[in-house]
Amino acid sequence: MDISVPFYSPQRIKVFLSYSTIDKNTAGVIRFELESYGYNVFLAHHDLKPSQIWVEEILKNIDECDIFLPFLTENSFNSFWVNQEIGIGFVKKKLIFPFKINLNPWGFISQIQAYPLDASNGTQLYNDIKIACGKIHKIIINKNPEKMIDTLIFALYNSGSFDTSNKIATFLSTYPNLSADQINEILRISLINEQVREAYDAQKFVSKLLSKYQDVINSELLEWFD
Repeated sequence: MDISVPFYSPQRIKVFLSYSTIDKNTAGVIRFELESYGYNVFLAHHDLKPSQIWVEEILKNIDECDIFLPFLTENSFNSFWVNQEIGIGFVKKKLIFPFKINLNPWGFISQIQAYPLDASNGTQLYNDIKIACGKIHKIIINKNPEKMIDTLIFALYNSGSFDTSNKIATFLSTYPNLSADQINEILRISLINEQVREAYDAQKFVSKLLSKYQDVINSELLEWFD
């Protein structure tokens, strides 16, 4: 069999990140951390091309997102477009996870608890973003487990380091209800991605799958592990 061909197309969690362009650098860090978990993150000013009708594209992406994440700062408080996006996300009853720097949620989302970020120095800010993203992950796995697992499998496929592979494999190993397609895709990824194949925790996870799910593993795929 051709192990370069996926068993299926993972359905990833989509995130709409609403922010002021003044805060684009920190928004980029938030996006990077979420994408390391496999999330499909839309940043309006980053993703829109000049030729696109950007208002329609923003509305489309808010409508399609699984998570609406407003990044709340003094800059976003004074941003007409961030406030418009927050209102739209609220009216569409999106799952809202605000991140904040020294500013509580306001208006329609004033009753929603925000994840505080400490911007006093770069290291602390980065650590707070990682912690906040991890909390989102734990909530989403209970609300949409199948899509969250697919999101993590996508992250595993794109992993570029042993640390990332170990992190994702550790998360995946806690989920008992993997489908046959998901199991086979994880095994395929372990064959084609050296950063997964040679990562210690990822190796243990793959060995566990091979031992526990012999009855659902593709027979041609299984031959690659002999």
